[in-house]
Amino acid sequence: MRNVLIGLFLAVLAAAALVLLIVFGGRFPVSATAAEPVVIQRLIHTAYEQSVTRQSAQITVPDNLGEDANVLRGAYNFQAMCSLCHTPPGAERSVQSQGMNPSPPPLQELLAERTPAEAFWVIENGVRMTAMPAFGPTHENEELWALIAFLQDSRAQDSDGYRTLVSKARQRYSAGDGHGHSHGEYAESDVNQAPHHHEDGEHHNDEHADADRSGHHHDAATPTTMSARMSHALSEGDSAVLQDLLAEDVLIFESGGLEDGFADYASHHMPADMAFLRRIQRKPLSQKIFELGDHALVTSRVRLSGEFKDKPVDLLSTETLLLKLTDDGEWKVQHIHWSSGEAR
Repeated sequence: MRNVLIGLFLAVLAAAALVLLIVFGGRFPVSATAAEPVVIQRLIHTAYEQSVTRQSAQITVPDNLGEDANVLRGAYNFQAMCSLCHTPPGAERSVQSQGMNPSPPPLQELLAERTPAEAFWVIENGVRMTAMPAFGPTHENEELWALIAFLQDSRAQDSDGYRTLVSKARQRYSAGDGHGHSHGEYAESDVNQAPHHHEDGEHHNDEHADADRSGHHHDAATPTTMSARMSHALSEGDSAVLQDLLAEDVLIFESGGLEDGFADYASHHMPADMAFLRRIQRKPLSQKIFELGDHALVTSRVRLSGEFKDKPVDLLSTETLLLKLTDDGEWKVQHIHWSSGEAR
């Protein structure tokens, strides 16, 4: 018996040494391109399946899940939050989804082996060690159930049906993201309330005389006017004008984060940016423009001051815009870098 115990102790010691060697020796495979052995894949997937089934057992599916309004809201949410990874019918897989391990399933497979309750749990809580985020901390349950309603409806849709539904959803919800979640200290769920201030500190009147009431400008944006027009669209909560100014694949750096594409920005920081700028005075301090053929670099420095969510605000903000001239002769924003700090 003594020899058996010694043997077990030595085996455990050897296993621990091997683990330490792999971890601290940099031999653990962390690359997303390295496929796990089939046995490991099956073990992980089984653990995932069993965990989701158990955790979602007490979730009650709403009775009105299949209503048209929920499906439409879900279509808008999916296009903004999920379509980059879960490929819609008729679309090509994005670069991001091709580089993920495990590979995210396309739209029409999302509910193939999941009940609505299980799908809700996954969307609410995310799945660790995959690219699936947890939307529960940032979105209301109604928004997540709308996604489930859309996923159920999408199983019978072809590419034309998907595009038609998303088009209807955009027409209905494009005036604002509509989510009721918060994005931090300067976030506000309602981007359509309270008067806002512009560079001179006065309420909006004829400062932007080149724009009509919908925010659409009558003349084409130039490198000189692009920053002001973006700020105006954000402070007005006009996502349609903002989308027209930005390239679809715009890359945005803000608060240490990255948002890849207008849809990504619209589903994350854009509502918070709109709510904040709607209530804050913006005073331009300086601007430099570097035109390089069909590209331009616009750097701006502004002071943001006022009160937001019962807190005083006094910030110095820098903005860098990389613009590109399209074949149609229009300037589009390809890249934005925003950074701010307390004014001193």
